[in-house]
Amino acid sequence: SETLGLMLFSKRANGGLINTEWEYNGESRIIQGEISSKSTDIKVRYEGGRVIAELKAEAVIRFVDRFIVIEQGNGENVINKLAATLEEAFTRTLSGYVRDIAEVTRREDVLGLRTKLYQSSPQDYKAIPPDLASAGFDISVSVKVS
Repeated sequence: SETLGLMLFSKRANGGLINTEWEYNGESRIIQGEISSKSTDIKVRYEGGRVIAELKAEAVIRFVDRFIVIEQGNGENVINKLAATLEEAFTRTLSGYVRDIAEVTRREDVLGLRTKLYQSSPQDYKAIPPDLASAGFDISVSVKVS
């Protein structure tokens, strides 16, 4: 899942398939989706002598298993409710991937936080060497399904 988190923040990676566990009406199913668009942002700062990184990810996911989802609606007009539950499920899954890549970044700076710190605050960077092992991460993930 670290790889999926890294893919999410990679400028070169577009699209991709993602599975999530979706619960509706007491039933749990695995639903596959395709990331049709994404945007990410990373902001890094020093706060109280430690590194704080804000990781923001937004994605539009086209769920592949439309018939399974429609079947759960039993022909009723519950599309908004179904979409909301799918968005929650995919948001939960993507948030897990972002948390995983944040943990990897504590050991190896795969997201380039040190470079971003130096670019935004070279004086602070020289005064306070960045210790990513104790870095704090503020994670924000939002998903829309289509």
